[in-house]
Amino acid sequence: MAKHLAIWDVVHKNKGGKVLNEFTKSNFLTNLGEKLVLLCLFRAEQVPDFFSLGLFYGTLTEESTLIQVPNEPFGNGYSRQQLLRQASDFPSILLDEDGDYILYSKTLTITASGGTIGPVNGAFLVVTDTDDVETMIAVMSMPTTMTIQDAETLTFTIKIKAM
Repeated sequence: MAKHLAIWDVVHKNKGGKVLNEFTKSNFLTNLGEKLVLLCLFRAEQVPDFFSLGLFYGTLTEESTLIQVPNEPFGNGYSRQQLLRQASDFPSILLDEDGDYILYSKTLTITASGGTIGPVNGAFLVVTDTDDVETMIAVMSMPTTMTIQDAETLTFTIKIKAM
């Protein structure tokens, strides 16, 4: 059974800044993501240097790997957004109303430029270790399919909670 790693706040805005769509959604860990958490925490193995957030259109499961990501966009301003494993990219650790700690990422922004990005209906999180090995660790399915039009933005803030 897939475990949740994080809650994602996602906001889609038009070029004037008006919110077109906004949602909060949990992700699930892939099998390799579950294994990586255990290796990092208890063996100090395969510790990532950074994380990358990417988009896709299709379906991914707990068993999916990075090579199986369907229809990742390319061009028109799209690129995977990086988070370094450092305090500036994860600036806050706060207690929630249940007394559990949550680690907050900085806000990541994807802006369409010169055309559209999409359609997309999900996002994924990849880690890259010191040997440049990439592993997809988490997947978040969006509640709706969207296309980011020229000059529109899609922002993500990831809230990581030990569950």
